[in-house]
Amino acid sequence: MSNGDEPKAPPPPEEWAKSDTWSDDYFALKEEEKFPNEAELKSAHDHNKIRVVKHSGIIIVVILWVVSLLFVSSFACWMWHQIAPQKWMWMAKEQLDQIKTIIFSGAIGGLMTTAVQKYIMRD
Repeated sequence: MSNGDEPKAPPPPEEWAKSDTWSDDYFALKEEEKFPNEAELKSAHDHNKIRVVKHSGIIIVVILWVVSLLFVSSFACWMWHQIAPQKWMWMAKEQLDQIKTIIFSGAIGGLMTTAVQKYIMRD
């Protein structure tokens, strides 16, 4: 009987496939309620994805503004110390050299350019 001559279970009667007796059954309806609705799950997933994109966009914009303000204020302080009289200065030469190194090294500009490109070019 190993040649494919094994007895097979008979298929269910055809009238079972045609009847919807389960659709009126209380327990069947309760069981069906427990299964997740695929459309609702997809909608919730899409909604969560949109929320993540919006929130990450807001965070990136805030970070870019903070970095920009720090850059502009650092540059303004350095410029002030270059043109103002000696008695109006409050920073030491070493501090001004560090600010100058940061401003003109291109590190801040490179970081900002990378962040802006990633923010603009994402899907």
